Amino acid sequence: MKININIPWNGLGDNLFHTHLPYLAKQNGYSSVIINITEKVYKSDINKLVWKTNPFVTDIKIYNQGAYYKETFLNSNILHKISYFYNLECPFDVEPYVNFNKIDSFYENKTVFDPNYISASGIVSQDKICKYISSYDNIVFMNNLNFRYIYKTNNYSIKPLNLEEYFTIVNSCKYFISAVSGGCSLRAAFGKRGSALYGIGQNPLHRHSNLIKYIDVTPKYLNNNFFYYLYKIFNKFNI
Repeated sequence: MKININIPWNGLGDNLFHTHLPYLAKQNGYSSVIINITEKVYKSDINKLVWKTNPFVTDIKIYNQGAYYKETFLNSNILHKISYFYNLECPFDVEPYVNFNKIDSFYENKTVFDPNYISASGIVSQDKICKYISSYDNIVFMNNLNFRYIYKTNNYSIKPLNLEEYFTIVNSCKYFISAVSGGCSLRAAFGKRGSALYGIGQNPLHRHSNLIKYIDVTPKYLNNNFFYYLYKIFNKFNI
């Protein structure tokens, strides 16, 4: 019995949202699991580090056509929703899966903060972010190096050379803080705890992990006003 899992998006997070499916498929009686990804991902390090190392994947192909999960704005868990779309039984505490074990001891006693993201993490407050990360010691700033100067600190800052180095850092650090993005999903895939920052307008469907603490850093001027309640109404009725 064969199952095709279709992922017509290029993002790391979008791919990680589907990484639990091959194992579930095998548990649900499928003998063959085909991953269909975009040509860009097929040729990228995401394929190399996420899909080619997954022992439950039978084959990887370039996506051409076929049904796929279409995201909605729900106060739910996207990993559960995607599992149900493929008619796969899914445990409550499911997390993304990545078969990657490389560690760099330099980061083992450090908190890494990665404020970079591609997809929307909502409208956030710079002041609230600074206040939150100030409670952590030994911070390494990653990707968005300008944030280090906004935060007014002399702490260490880095920009990974490639995705494998990014994976290594996220897997190695004592604690990881990011926006709600592929980074926090990756941290959960390693089975490790972290925090993810978000603001008003961010899709709650992406706050999927039991290992990640989700911190609302919506600007104060957007709390307790018309826009905030409008957002809550849209969320409630899935508009």
